[in-house]
Amino acid sequence: MHTGSCLCGSVRYTVDGALGPLVFCHCARCRKANGTAFLAAVTVAGLVAGCAATPVAADRPVTSDGSPQDREVAFACSNGPDLSVRFFPAQGVAVLVRGGQTTELQQEPSGSGFVYASRTTTIRGKGDDLTVEIGRMAPLQCKAKP
Repeated sequence: MHTGSCLCGSVRYTVDGALGPLVFCHCARCRKANGTAFLAAVTVAGLVAGCAATPVAADRPVTSDGSPQDREVAFACSNGPDLSVRFFPAQGVAVLVRGGQTTELQQEPSGSGFVYASRTTTIRGKGDDLTVEIGRMAPLQCKAKP
């Protein structure tokens, strides 16, 4: 079994199975996605399980089976009111709480960090940073409160 995470710790994974050969890709998409001349990756001959693409702190509580618990994070925004986000990783849902209003957001695929969205609202984050996009408003730049 192999475990790991991205550099900021927002995404953690467990690979149950043998690792295949190391591959390098020089296509335009891989170069753009990585900001380098190539992508280095290893193939997995098994299942990837336990991927948690929500903010993960080193001291984050987990359930007895090792999965992340529901969590609420308060954010201070430099260009708007403070807000909070309730993350429900098992359901793939986050709830944005802003100015007494709540907005339910569905988790979306993300290459790095996390993304949750509804029809009019999107939150994107990595580590302690959060960007909130609501309709045509200027994006809010926020940081998790300690």
